[in-house]
Amino acid sequence: LKDRGKNRKRARRAGVFYEPVNRLAVFERDRWICQVCGRRTLKAKLGKVHPLAPELDHRVPFALGGAHSWANCQCACRSCNQAKGGHTVVG
Repeated sequence: LKDRGKNRKRARRAGVFYEPVNRLAVFERDRWICQVCGRRTLKAKLGKVHPLAPELDHRVPFALGGAHSWANCQCACRSCNQAKGGHTVVG
């Protein structure tokens, strides 16, 4: 499940650092738990429109100068990722 260069292009447009990040590896690292609300995301809903679907979230968004890097990426449920939008959440 690659982003097919989508994040690379977004990072380039935003002028921020980019390194390849495997979202499944990030989800495994975070134990499929949303790092914003603490709920377990549903593996079966990956890529689906569902409130508990796991999504790759940037802790500091591109719009605020955040990089696309392992350190700046986290697992988030779809609900939290959409609610967070282009903001940084301090938890």
